[in-house]
Amino acid sequence: MPRKKKPAPLRLLRSLNLFGLDHLDPVILAALADERPLLLIAPHGTAKSELLNRLATVLGLAHRHYNASLIAFDDLLGYPVPNAARDGLTYLRTPGDLWQAESVFLDEISRCRPETQNKLFAIVHEKRIQGLPLAQLRYRWAAMNPPPSPNASDDEEVYEGSLPLDPALADRFPWVLPLPVLAELKREDRLALIAGGDALPADLPDVGALVARTSGILARTPQTDRDWAGAYVDALIPPLLAALLAASPAASADRTDPARLSDITRELASDAYGGRAPGTPGETLTVAYLERAFRDLGLEPGGEAGTFFQSVPMTRTQLGADGRYAVTGPKGETVLAPGRDISLISLLPVDRVTIESAPMVFVGYGVNAPERGWDDFKGVDLEGKVAIFLINDPDFEAAAADPVAGRFGGRAATYYARWTYKFEEAVRRGAVAALIVHQTEGAGYGWSTVLASGGEGYDLARAKPSAERLPLQGWLTAEASPRLFAAAGL
Repeated sequence: MPRKKKPAPLRLLRSLNLFGLDHLDPVILAALADERPLLLIAPHGTAKSELLNRLATVLGLAHRHYNASLIAFDDLLGYPVPNAARDGLTYLRTPGDLWQAESVFLDEISRCRPETQNKLFAIVHEKRIQGLPLAQLRYRWAAMNPPPSPNASDDEEVYEGSLPLDPALADRFPWVLPLPVLAELKREDRLALIAGGDALPADLPDVGALVARTSGILARTPQTDRDWAGAYVDALIPPLLAALLAASPAASADRTDPARLSDITRELASDAYGGRAPGTPGETLTVAYLERAFRDLGLEPGGEAGTFFQSVPMTRTQLGADGRYAVTGPKGETVLAPGRDISLISLLPVDRVTIESAPMVFVGYGVNAPERGWDDFKGVDLEGKVAIFLINDPDFEAAAADPVAGRFGGRAATYYARWTYKFEEAVRRGAVAALIVHQTEGAGYGWSTVLASGGEGYDLARAKPSAERLPLQGWLTAEASPRLFAAAGL
């Protein structure tokens, strides 16, 4: 009786129309099976994004693909708003947020700023964001171009914007794979890519079943094999160190002590610290507390003059209670009461700010975003004028049929939505002051939060403060703004 012919083994990546990558199948499959972070490193045009996005498609995952070099971290969270109890924040869901994602792909991860890499660390390492668990998240993937080598030759392609990852973040990718460039593939694989590599095949393979079988095999791996693998890795460490090559151990077990964290928070938030503001007795207490904690941990000082500290010159400003704010228009004078109608600060290190007879100009959301085809200013000159802005993005309240709808991600706020951007734009355009019309939903917090500053401002000491900061900046209530516009004859 003739033997039944065994079916040909599934070539994982080839079955996705990714040719010439058969040698990566075992590693990709293992990474899918154990669900630990995977990093692809290769030049442009090597199908890094296609590989990961096609895997997400055939696995039927709720997938998020972010360009880390352009990412606004709030886009991952959704829009922050006070919770029902008004004692914390919750997040309005957006189509691009992470909360229900099963896989996340952080493209161009080496091109994002160090502070963004620090925030991405918890996603990659802990499946958490802002301290909150991402309960549905299974896969964390990333891709990057090779960083420039120290001794790059003249003919080596250098990606100036691609830098080495932060070591702590890089260490959280147990799977790191280089991909070959097109010229390194066999001719038949290159022709196959040219003919059909631009899309998935019509008949998709059952990759989910393959991953499930592999996971079962891994779970049944004898402990003796695991011990052998551990001994093998341990034996590699001395020669790697002797060759001055990086060797990173596996992440240590979580030793977080929730009770200790509560004690620290309770202490630093106590009345004795008075808010811990710079330049106050509360800051002195805080710095002393941190120094004791560092010494208790056995840390050695690396700051100035053998201390733990680095001096950062700052300025503190405080508007006096005697300020008067009024706007004169065609229909007379409108007085704006501090606290009730308006909240202001100045970050200039001067004794007094006076703005008289300055024209006031309403410029919508105050956004100039040529890459999104939007300009609220349209040639309006703000030199020497007071700018009035709306909070959030131009499409925050847009209807589906409005031309701006979707240009800024809808309810997912971009940096253009932030008050910091609007004041920075006003400085760039020569305004003498800027006011943002407050709206609780658009800002994500109520008027009481705006008032919390009490006219007090902090800023880094600057060589030319007037070139980087407005003489006066602040907020106008939604109730006061109609009176202001009516007085202007609008």
